[in-house]
Amino acid sequence: MKEILVFAKIAEESGRQVGAGRAEWAIDPQRMSQEQIRRILRGIEDGDPAVMEGYRPPDLNGEYTPDRLAIELGIPTDHRYMDVYGDLWEEAAENAFWEKIGDTLRSHLGPE
Repeated sequence: MKEILVFAKIAEESGRQVGAGRAEWAIDPQRMSQEQIRRILRGIEDGDPAVMEGYRPPDLNGEYTPDRLAIELGIPTDHRYMDVYGDLWEEAAENAFWEKIGDTLRSHLGPE
């Protein structure tokens, strides 16, 4: 059981790192007006598809794959809990992605 929790934590941490890293190059607030920054922040907070669909959080169907995650975890790709670890990775990656984008935009937001 302890092994499962260790792999789960590693998968989540890996997802957070990849998600935050992807966010760093997904958005450039220095090239945005204050109005654009506010609009995007509102869209993220509201879950507005018109904003959210303009950015792609990492998932296990792109550059980062289930095989790569299995290698990072040091387990076979057909490990019985691989789907669980993949879900944890994707959730952590997506959360970190949106959190980092929001933090980055807020850090460039001037007074209203």
